Amino acid sequence: MIKLKIFETNYSDIYFDDDEGVLIARWSGFLQPEQVKNGCRAIADYVTKNQIKRYLSDHTELKALSNQVRDYLISEWFPEIENLGMEKIAVLVSQNAFPKASAEKVVNETQIGRMKILTCSSRPDCLEWLRQNEH
Repeated sequence: MIKLKIFETNYSDIYFDDDEGVLIARWSGFLQPEQVKNGCRAIADYVTKNQIKRYLSDHTELKALSNQVRDYLISEWFPEIENLGMEKIAVLVSQNAFPKASAEKVVNETQIGRMKILTCSSRPDCLEWLRQNEH
């Protein structure tokens, strides 16, 4: 597997999986709004430069999404990333009930145009859904 590192910190590891053609971010811990914004800026820059259409957001190590983070994602980031050409986002949810509910709340409350967002409980499910072509 060829992984092209894009952004790496103690709270986020973002890379492009060349084999899958998918941008992947692994988030961990209790994310602060500025941390999320920094990671999302790195994603948006990479999407802009490389016309990426599919993104997997891995929340398996995430502890929680604050209201501030949820508001930012729903009102600012999802509309921005859709405008940049993103077509599909798969969210790999934690098995822990609190972060799982938090991620699902973001997905359910997001009003987007044509971009599709789906929560999955396994990485293979996320990748399979991302591979499917919309016709």
